[in-house]
Amino acid sequence: MKLTAQSASPYKASSLPDVHSNIPTYTFKGKPRGKVLIINNMKFINIKEDRKGAEYDQASMKEMFKQFGYKVVTEKNKTKKQMLNTIKSFRKDMKETDISIVIVMSHGTNTNENQLAVSGGYTEILGVDDQGLPIDEILDEFASDKCSDLIGKPKIFFFQCCRGTQYETLATDTKPTVAYKSHADMLIAHSTLPGFYSLRDEKRGSWYIQCIHKVFSEHAKKMDVESMLKIVDEDLSRQHFIHKQTSTYECRGFKRCYLTL
Repeated sequence: MKLTAQSASPYKASSLPDVHSNIPTYTFKGKPRGKVLIINNMKFINIKEDRKGAEYDQASMKEMFKQFGYKVVTEKNKTKKQMLNTIKSFRKDMKETDISIVIVMSHGTNTNENQLAVSGGYTEILGVDDQGLPIDEILDEFASDKCSDLIGKPKIFFFQCCRGTQYETLATDTKPTVAYKSHADMLIAHSTLPGFYSLRDEKRGSWYIQCIHKVFSEHAKKMDVESMLKIVDEDLSRQHFIHKQTSTYECRGFKRCYLTL
């Protein structure tokens, strides 16, 4: 069954929070402000169904972050090994970078679907060779021992992929292993909960990425990332009158972060 997402009602922010309050907040001075890596796997070798509509997600994220003043690198249709090598290459030479953002969009799998309320650790994201790359391995590449240039700087990760097989409808991104290490200054955002599908409209792109594009484009000049992600999740709940999707994110020693201030 193919479903069309509804347009979410616009959210109106109240007033600009005091960026000089006692809440720990990252400060940015570099130009470009930061670097963004987008990996978008759409055509798979052994999976019959391609990720139709994913090209809209890539285009919208690339356009938005360029408008925010970030340097954007895009990669498409990578195997597991190529994804990891791309990430390793991206994290090098970050001395002049104030913030790094990694967006990975692909099919995904969850190795323990009994863990339905856990924010991390069981998800693998698939390369086009149908081999799963544990999300932990991606995060480990940005740990202080491998990426000292980013110590004390925000590192944000967006994963658009299914994390299980519960609820089947629309075009989906389906197809965690070891527990996360405690890395600082990280925000890890997932499009859906462990055990559940992540929904995608073939003509508009994935619900999650398009909600991020809409909310961040409207509010990044006055709201921090966590506040915007709360609006994203609220908008996700309005995408369809029957089917729902709940996003999730986890912060690890992550301070308040404004993308454009």
